[in-house]
Amino acid sequence: MLVLASFSLVSCTVVYLYSVIHHIYFPYEVIGLGILLFLWIFNYPFVWTILIPIITVVLYSIFSLTFQTFQYHNLITIFTLLVTFCIGAFYSLMNGANEYNLFLAFKHAEAQALIDNLTRIFNRRGFIKQLSSIRKITQREKKTNYLAILDIDNFKMINDSYGHDIGDKVIACVAKQLSQLYRRPLDIVARWGGEEFIIYWSEDSPKNSPLTMGQKTCIKMAENSIAVQHQQYLSFTVSLGITQIQDNDLLDEALKRADMALYKAKNNGKNQAIVH
Repeated sequence: MLVLASFSLVSCTVVYLYSVIHHIYFPYEVIGLGILLFLWIFNYPFVWTILIPIITVVLYSIFSLTFQTFQYHNLITIFTLLVTFCIGAFYSLMNGANEYNLFLAFKHAEAQALIDNLTRIFNRRGFIKQLSSIRKITQREKKTNYLAILDIDNFKMINDSYGHDIGDKVIACVAKQLSQLYRRPLDIVARWGGEEFIIYWSEDSPKNSPLTMGQKTCIKMAENSIAVQHQQYLSFTVSLGITQIQDNDLLDEALKRADMALYKAKNNGKNQAIVH
């Protein structure tokens, strides 16, 4: 910004010196437009800063050609104003492009902060931010909402036996399958941390059992296999704890219920879903 402003002032100075050297009789128009030019760069893209220089050139041209005897210096002044305006347009557009690129970079960085690097789904922060807006919609539409915590069974053993690279592949596979299972606009899937995932989904009718969706998730995960070595494949299972979220529920309360249900699923033999 400072560099562009400096360029604009230098450009105005050069144009002013040109007008003095060539005996232009109306240098104050150049100075005034130079000030507008300086303001223009610092206020892009406000419409008034773009219209004022154009209006200045048009009005001066009309007055010069209508109420004065047209002379050579009138033409030079108009030309000088147009050159100054073009310089301002150039620097202003450059500044606008730079600001737009910075805006895109900021939005990209903000989006990246909400996405888990390994799975490319929401992380914990992204889930919480997304949930705040999604819950307003589901409450307004009177939907029945559910929250589930999913944990990969025996994940420590997988890491110890096959290494963290295979463990990462298992996590990525789970994320991919969850994204396919819960892909409706109001569904949210996120990596909660480590081998744990969190799922939020809605049903139009309370008659639709969340247990059915949980069991479907367990079956889908058990069908997957990860190549490890020498044509060996690793299968894995998951456990889910599910709870219904009431309109007045706090997230922490729902998480505690889902966590208790997950604990029961683990103790009951894993590879299953429990509703609390």
